[in-house]
Amino acid sequence: MGCVVFFFYMIRRPPRSTQSRSSAASDVYKRQPLLLSEIIVGVEKSLRNHLENSANVLFPEPETLSTTRLFGDLALLIRAVQCIVQNAIEAVSQDEEVIVECSDIGNKIYITVKDNGNGISSKDLPYIFDPFFTTKFNHLGFGLAMAKRIIQEHKGQINVDSVPDKGTRITIELPKERRREIRTKLL
Repeated sequence: MGCVVFFFYMIRRPPRSTQSRSSAASDVYKRQPLLLSEIIVGVEKSLRNHLENSANVLFPEPETLSTTRLFGDLALLIRAVQCIVQNAIEAVSQDEEVIVECSDIGNKIYITVKDNGNGISSKDLPYIFDPFFTTKFNHLGFGLAMAKRIIQEHKGQINVDSVPDKGTRITIELPKERRREIRTKLL
């Protein structure tokens, strides 16, 4: 029930850019400097039980990830990436794999989730981030809509490339932390 309430809060809440300064200051988000590895480790831990009887999911080793910082709410970013990884797991069979890759290019951080499942049909692709859109039995269609909203709240974006019968690649693009060097050393 909590997930449903959270979903409606995320969807109905106006985007941060349209809020007044005072309402943004009293926001419920817990924005803080964090490392990319904290997000990946959090997703892996949160999906640990789900991973036992599913496809092979390959996460990057935390020590191989850059020490690049971003500024955001760790719990929300974990939830967004978790929704995308879980969607990829459900799209492939047990003998196929889901690969999570991370990169750091310029002022952006990229988290890519690739699967070699059936892909998304071209008629469904424009609707995958719409609330309540699903092609799965017994699903509500909240996951990708919520993930997109969380990423947008962090001034990022999600890009989808899908080829039917080849697989899907979803890339999350987030800005790096932009505070001055002196301020990050004080934390």
